[in-house]
Amino acid sequence: MATITESIETDVPIEYADKEWTEYMFSYLYRGYAQRGRDPNEMAQRIDADSCTVTFVDESDKTTRVSVSVECQVANDTERVRGDLRRDLQQYREFLRKHCEKDHCGPG
Repeated sequence: MATITESIETDVPIEYADKEWTEYMFSYLYRGYAQRGRDPNEMAQRIDADSCTVTFVDESDKTTRVSVSVECQVANDTERVRGDLRRDLQQYREFLRKHCEKDHCGPG
């Protein structure tokens, strides 16, 4: 069993990052996986995650650190899983940036 943790810093308030997490998970990961012609259930099976913890830490008024820890069975493929997690968090940061600009929630 391996625990893989990655985090990003975002330029949005913690409440906004937390609220948008569910929308991101559905829109970008679940629906996006299905749109690429793959079974959305395969996404969960790909990593065989036993548990996942998402933590939002208020770094300042408009900066939030988002950390994701995945406990999973990955055999000898932890670097692929780490890379996938890192890529997904970068996509989440971009998702937040676009939504925050539209909602006028960021710095400035």
